[in-house]
Amino acid sequence: MPEELSDDVAQHVDHVDDERISLSEIENVSFPIRMRGYDRDEVDALLAQLAIEARHLLEVQAQLEHDNEAPYLKLGNVAGNILQLARDNADQMTSEGLAQVAAERAAAESDIEELRRRAETEASALKELAERDATAVRKEADRLLAEARVQATAKVLEAETEAADIRQAHQHIRAQTEAEVRALKAEVVDEVKRLKAKAHADYTVMTREAHRDANRVEKEARQRAELLKDEAEAQAAEHVRKARAEVVKLREAEAALRKRVGALQSTLDTLSQDVGKEDVEAGAGSATETSPVDLTDSRRGPS
Repeated sequence: MPEELSDDVAQHVDHVDDERISLSEIENVSFPIRMRGYDRDEVDALLAQLAIEARHLLEVQAQLEHDNEAPYLKLGNVAGNILQLARDNADQMTSEGLAQVAAERAAAESDIEELRRRAETEASALKELAERDATAVRKEADRLLAEARVQATAKVLEAETEAADIRQAHQHIRAQTEAEVRALKAEVVDEVKRLKAKAHADYTVMTREAHRDANRVEKEARQRAELLKDEAEAQAAEHVRKARAEVVKLREAEAALRKRVGALQSTLDTLSQDVGKEDVEAGAGSATETSPVDLTDSRRGPS
Protein backbone atom coordinates (compact mmCIF):
# COMPACT_ATOMS: atom_id res chain seq x y z
CA MET A 1 0.00 0.00 0.00
CA PRO A 2 2.74 2.61 0.74
CA GLU A 3 4.49 1.83 -2.58
CA GLU A 4 1.20 2.29 -4.50
CA LEU A 5 0.68 5.67 -2.78
CA SER A 6 4.16 6.82 -3.80
CA ASP A 7 3.54 5.74 -7.43
CA ASP A 8 0.22 7.65 -7.56
CA VAL A 9 1.77 10.85 -6.19
CA ALA A 10 4.72 10.61 -8.58
CA GLN A 11 2.35 10.12 -11.51
CA HIS A 12 0.39 13.29 -10.65
CA VAL A 13 3.59 15.26 -10.09
CA ASP A 14 4.89 14.23 -13.53
CA HIS A 15 1.57 15.31 -15.00
CA VAL A 16 1.77 18.74 -13.38
CA ASP A 17 5.42 19.12 -14.38
CA ASP A 18 4.47 19.37 -18.09
CA GLU A 19 5.37 22.68 -19.73
CA ARG A 20 1.74 23.55 -20.35
CA ILE A 21 -1.51 22.56 -18.65
CA SER A 22 -4.85 22.63 -20.47
CA LEU A 23 -8.26 23.69 -19.19
CA SER A 24 -9.62 20.13 -19.47
CA GLU A 25 -6.68 18.84 -17.42
CA ILE A 26 -7.45 21.37 -14.67
CA GLU A 27 -11.14 20.44 -14.71
CA ASN A 28 -10.60 16.66 -14.83
CA VAL A 29 -7.54 16.30 -12.61
CA SER A 30 -8.07 13.96 -9.63
CA PHE A 31 -5.96 12.93 -6.68
CA PRO A 32 -5.98 9.60 -4.85
CA ILE A 33 -7.61 9.57 -1.44
CA ARG A 34 -5.17 8.83 1.39
CA MET A 35 -5.34 9.24 5.10
CA ARG A 36 -3.67 12.32 6.62
CA GLY A 37 -3.61 14.13 3.21
CA TYR A 38 -5.17 17.38 1.97
CA ASP A 39 -8.88 17.98 2.31
CA ARG A 40 -10.47 16.70 -0.87
CA ASP A 41 -13.27 19.33 -0.96
CA GLU A 42 -10.82 22.24 -0.67
CA VAL A 43 -8.61 20.83 -3.44
CA ASP A 44 -11.65 20.35 -5.72
CA ALA A 45 -12.85 23.91 -4.99
CA LEU A 46 -9.43 25.36 -5.83
CA LEU A 47 -9.27 23.41 -9.08
CA ALA A 48 -12.79 24.56 -10.02
CA GLN A 49 -11.86 28.21 -9.40
CA LEU A 50 -8.68 27.86 -11.46
CA ALA A 51 -10.68 26.30 -14.28
CA ILE A 52 -13.21 29.19 -14.27
CA GLU A 53 -10.48 31.84 -14.38
CA ALA A 54 -8.58 30.01 -17.09
CA ARG A 55 -11.74 29.66 -19.18
CA HIS A 56 -12.45 33.39 -18.81
CA LEU A 57 -8.92 34.32 -19.86
CA LEU A 58 -9.07 32.02 -22.84
CA GLU A 59 -12.36 33.54 -23.94
CA VAL A 60 -10.95 37.07 -23.68
CA GLN A 61 -7.82 36.07 -25.56
CA ALA A 62 -9.86 34.44 -28.30
CA GLN A 63 -12.02 37.52 -28.67
CA LEU A 64 -8.98 39.78 -28.90
CA GLU A 65 -7.31 37.59 -31.46
CA HIS A 66 -10.49 37.55 -33.53
CA ASP A 67 -10.58 41.31 -33.83
CA ASN A 68 -7.79 43.19 -35.56
CA GLU A 69 -6.61 46.79 -35.39
CA ALA A 70 -8.08 47.92 -38.74
CA PRO A 71 -11.68 48.19 -37.57
CA TYR A 72 -10.48 50.07 -34.49
CA LEU A 73 -8.83 52.72 -36.73
CA LYS A 74 -11.98 53.22 -38.79
CA LEU A 75 -13.87 54.31 -35.68
CA GLY A 76 -11.68 57.32 -35.13
CA ASN A 77 -8.92 58.21 -32.78
CA VAL A 78 -11.09 58.32 -29.65
CA ALA A 79 -12.75 55.00 -30.29
CA GLY A 80 -9.44 53.54 -31.39
CA ASN A 81 -7.76 54.72 -28.24
CA ILE A 82 -10.57 53.25 -26.12
CA LEU A 83 -10.38 49.94 -27.89
CA GLN A 84 -6.60 49.98 -27.73
CA LEU A 85 -6.83 50.68 -24.01
CA ALA A 86 -9.31 47.82 -23.63
CA ARG A 87 -7.00 45.55 -25.54
CA ASP A 88 -4.07 46.59 -23.39
CA ASN A 89 -6.15 45.96 -20.29
CA ALA A 90 -7.16 42.57 -21.68
CA ASP A 91 -3.53 41.75 -22.41
CA GLN A 92 -2.62 42.84 -18.89
CA MET A 93 -5.43 40.74 -17.41
CA THR A 94 -4.33 37.82 -19.55
CA SER A 95 -0.74 38.24 -18.38
CA GLU A 96 -1.87 38.56 -14.77
CA GLY A 97 -4.16 35.54 -15.16
CA LEU A 98 -1.38 33.51 -16.69
CA ALA A 99 0.94 34.65 -13.91
CA GLN A 100 -1.67 33.67 -11.33
CA VAL A 101 -2.13 30.32 -13.03
CA ALA A 102 1.64 29.84 -12.99
CA ALA A 103 1.73 30.82 -9.31
CA GLU A 104 -1.12 28.46 -8.52
CA ARG A 105 0.59 25.79 -10.54
CA ALA A 106 3.83 26.32 -8.63
CA ALA A 107 1.90 26.24 -5.36
CA ALA A 108 0.13 23.07 -6.47
CA GLU A 109 3.45 21.54 -7.45
CA SER A 110 4.88 22.50 -4.08
CA ASP A 111 1.85 21.10 -2.31
CA ILE A 112 2.03 17.95 -4.37
CA GLU A 113 5.74 17.60 -3.61
CA GLU A 114 5.01 18.09 0.08
CA LEU A 115 2.18 15.58 -0.21
CA ARG A 116 4.51 13.11 -1.90
CA ARG A 117 7.18 13.67 0.71
CA ARG A 118 4.70 13.18 3.54
CA ALA A 119 3.21 10.17 1.80
CA GLU A 120 6.63 8.62 1.38
CA THR A 121 7.46 9.36 5.02
CA GLU A 122 4.18 7.91 6.21
CA ALA A 123 4.54 4.97 3.85
CA SER A 124 8.03 4.29 5.17
CA ALA A 125 6.79 4.55 8.75
CA LEU A 126 3.82 2.31 8.00
CA LYS A 127 6.06 -0.17 6.22
CA GLU A 128 8.50 -0.24 9.13
CA LEU A 129 5.61 -0.60 11.59
CA ALA A 130 4.07 -3.35 9.49
CA GLU A 131 7.41 -5.16 9.32
CA ARG A 132 7.82 -4.87 13.09
CA ASP A 133 4.26 -6.08 13.59
CA ALA A 134 4.80 -8.92 11.14
CA THR A 135 7.99 -9.93 12.94
CA ALA A 136 6.22 -9.81 16.29
CA VAL A 137 3.30 -11.78 14.88
CA ARG A 138 5.67 -14.39 13.42
CA LYS A 139 7.49 -14.70 16.74
CA GLU A 140 4.22 -15.01 18.64
CA ALA A 141 2.92 -17.55 16.12
CA ASP A 142 6.15 -19.57 16.41
CA ARG A 143 5.90 -19.44 20.20
CA LEU A 144 2.25 -20.53 20.19
CA LEU A 145 3.03 -23.27 17.68
CA ALA A 146 5.91 -24.54 19.82
CA GLU A 147 3.71 -24.49 22.92
CA ALA A 148 0.94 -26.30 21.04
CA ARG A 149 3.40 -28.95 19.86
CA VAL A 150 4.72 -29.45 23.40
CA GLN A 151 1.19 -29.70 24.78
CA ALA A 152 0.15 -32.08 22.01
CA THR A 153 3.19 -34.28 22.67
CA ALA A 154 2.40 -34.30 26.39
CA LYS A 155 -1.23 -35.17 25.69
CA VAL A 156 -0.20 -38.02 23.39
CA LEU A 157 2.23 -39.40 25.98
CA GLU A 158 -0.41 -39.10 28.70
CA ALA A 159 -2.98 -40.86 26.52
CA GLU A 160 -0.51 -43.64 25.66
CA THR A 161 0.33 -44.09 29.36
CA GLU A 162 -3.34 -44.24 30.31
CA ALA A 163 -4.02 -46.71 27.50
CA ALA A 164 -1.13 -48.92 28.67
CA ASP A 165 -2.42 -48.78 32.27
CA ILE A 166 -5.93 -49.67 31.10
CA ARG A 167 -4.62 -52.59 29.00
CA GLN A 168 -2.54 -53.85 31.91
CA ALA A 169 -5.49 -53.56 34.32
CA HIS A 170 -7.74 -55.32 31.80
CA GLN A 171 -5.25 -58.16 31.39
CA HIS A 172 -4.91 -58.48 35.17
CA ILE A 173 -8.69 -58.53 35.68
CA ARG A 174 -9.09 -61.03 32.85
CA ALA A 175 -6.41 -63.34 34.26
CA GLN A 176 -7.89 -63.07 37.75
CA THR A 177 -11.39 -63.77 36.42
CA GLU A 178 -10.19 -66.77 34.42
CA ALA A 179 -8.41 -68.14 37.50
CA GLU A 180 -11.54 -67.69 39.62
CA VAL A 181 -13.67 -69.35 36.94
CA ARG A 182 -11.27 -72.29 36.71
CA ALA A 183 -11.24 -72.65 40.50
CA LEU A 184 -15.03 -72.45 40.70
CA LYS A 185 -15.36 -74.93 37.86
CA ALA A 186 -13.00 -77.35 39.62
CA GLU A 187 -14.97 -76.99 42.86
CA VAL A 188 -18.25 -77.66 41.06
CA VAL A 189 -16.79 -80.70 39.27
CA ASP A 190 -15.43 -82.06 42.56
CA GLU A 191 -18.76 -81.47 44.27
CA VAL A 192 -20.63 -83.22 41.47
CA LYS A 193 -18.24 -86.17 41.64
CA ARG A 194 -18.61 -86.30 45.41
CA LEU A 195 -22.40 -86.21 45.23
CA LYS A 196 -22.38 -88.82 42.47
CA ALA A 197 -20.08 -91.11 44.46
CA LYS A 198 -22.13 -90.64 47.64
CA ALA A 199 -25.38 -91.36 45.84
CA HIS A 200 -23.90 -94.46 44.23
CA ALA A 201 -22.53 -95.62 47.58
CA ASP A 202 -25.84 -94.98 49.33
CA TYR A 203 -27.66 -96.85 46.57
CA THR A 204 -25.26 -99.80 46.83
CA VAL A 205 -25.51 -99.94 50.62
CA MET A 206 -29.29 -99.66 50.66
CA THR A 207 -29.65 -102.27 47.91
CA ARG A 208 -27.29 -104.64 49.68
CA GLU A 209 -29.14 -104.17 52.96
CA ALA A 210 -32.48 -104.68 51.27
CA HIS A 211 -31.29 -107.93 49.64
CA ARG A 212 -29.76 -109.08 52.89
CA ASP A 213 -32.94 -108.33 54.81
CA ALA A 214 -35.01 -110.04 52.18
CA ASN A 215 -32.76 -113.08 52.17
CA ARG A 216 -32.74 -113.15 55.93
CA VAL A 217 -36.47 -112.89 56.19
CA GLU A 218 -36.93 -115.47 53.46
CA LYS A 219 -34.46 -117.77 55.17
CA GLU A 220 -36.14 -117.32 58.51
CA ALA A 221 -39.48 -117.94 56.90
CA ARG A 222 -38.24 -121.10 55.25
CA GLN A 223 -36.65 -122.29 58.47
CA ARG A 224 -39.79 -121.50 60.37
CA ALA A 225 -41.88 -123.14 57.71
CA GLU A 226 -39.76 -126.28 57.92
CA LEU A 227 -40.05 -126.28 61.69
CA LEU A 228 -43.78 -125.80 61.50
CA LYS A 229 -44.22 -128.12 58.52
CA ASP A 230 -45.39 -130.85 60.74
CA GLU A 231 -47.94 -128.53 62.25
CA ALA A 232 -51.27 -128.00 60.81
CA GLU A 233 -51.55 -126.99 57.17
CA ALA A 234 -53.57 -124.00 58.24
CA GLN A 235 -50.82 -122.65 60.47
CA ALA A 236 -48.23 -123.35 57.80
CA ALA A 237 -50.28 -121.60 55.20
CA GLU A 238 -50.78 -118.65 57.52
CA HIS A 239 -47.10 -118.38 58.19
CA VAL A 240 -46.36 -118.64 54.48
CA ARG A 241 -48.91 -115.92 53.79
CA LYS A 242 -47.36 -113.68 56.40
CA ALA A 243 -43.91 -114.39 55.04
CA ARG A 244 -45.03 -113.53 51.55
CA ALA A 245 -46.62 -110.37 52.86
CA GLU A 246 -43.33 -109.45 54.43
CA VAL A 247 -41.61 -110.12 51.13
CA VAL A 248 -44.09 -107.85 49.37
CA LYS A 249 -43.40 -105.12 51.87
CA LEU A 250 -39.69 -105.55 51.42
CA ARG A 251 -40.06 -105.35 47.67
CA GLU A 252 -42.20 -102.26 48.07
CA ALA A 253 -39.46 -100.82 50.25
CA GLU A 254 -36.97 -101.76 47.56
CA ALA A 255 -39.14 -100.03 44.93
CA ALA A 256 -39.37 -96.93 47.13
CA LEU A 257 -35.61 -97.04 47.56
CA ARG A 258 -35.13 -97.28 43.78
CA LYS A 259 -37.50 -94.33 43.34
CA ARG A 260 -35.48 -92.30 45.83
CA VAL A 261 -32.28 -93.23 44.02
CA GLY A 262 -33.92 -92.11 40.74
CA ALA A 263 -34.82 -88.76 42.30
CA LEU A 264 -31.22 -88.35 43.48
CA GLN A 265 -30.02 -89.21 39.97
CA SER A 266 -32.37 -86.56 38.49
CA THR A 267 -31.00 -84.00 40.96
CA LEU A 268 -27.47 -84.91 39.90
CA ASP A 269 -28.41 -84.50 36.21
CA THR A 270 -29.88 -81.05 36.92
CA LEU A 271 -26.73 -80.01 38.78
CA SER A 272 -24.59 -81.29 35.92
CA GLN A 273 -26.60 -79.27 33.38
CA ASP A 274 -26.33 -76.10 35.51
CA VAL A 275 -22.60 -76.62 35.84
CA GLY A 276 -22.33 -77.08 32.06
CA LYS A 277 -24.16 -73.79 31.41
CA GLU A 278 -21.96 -71.92 33.87
CA ASP A 279 -18.89 -73.45 32.20
CA VAL A 280 -20.04 -72.17 28.79
CA GLU A 281 -20.77 -68.64 30.08
CA ALA A 282 -17.67 -68.29 32.25
CA GLY A 283 -15.24 -70.05 29.92
CA ALA A 284 -16.05 -68.13 26.69
CA GLY A 285 -12.80 -66.84 25.18
CA SER A 286 -10.63 -68.60 27.81
CA ALA A 287 -7.26 -69.89 26.61
CA THR A 288 -7.39 -72.90 28.98
CA GLU A 289 -9.82 -75.67 28.07
CA THR A 290 -11.24 -78.06 30.71
CA SER A 291 -12.56 -81.51 29.84
CA PRO A 292 -16.36 -81.77 30.29
CA VAL A 293 -17.74 -83.89 33.12
CA ASP A 294 -18.86 -87.36 32.03
CA LEU A 295 -22.26 -87.94 33.59
CA THR A 296 -23.14 -90.96 31.44
CA ASP A 297 -22.82 -93.44 34.29
CA SER A 298 -24.93 -91.32 36.63
CA ARG A 299 -27.71 -91.11 34.04
CA ARG A 300 -27.66 -94.89 33.53
CA GLY A 301 -28.16 -95.50 37.21
CA PRO A 302 -26.17 -97.71 39.52
CA SER A 303 -24.95 -101.00 38.14
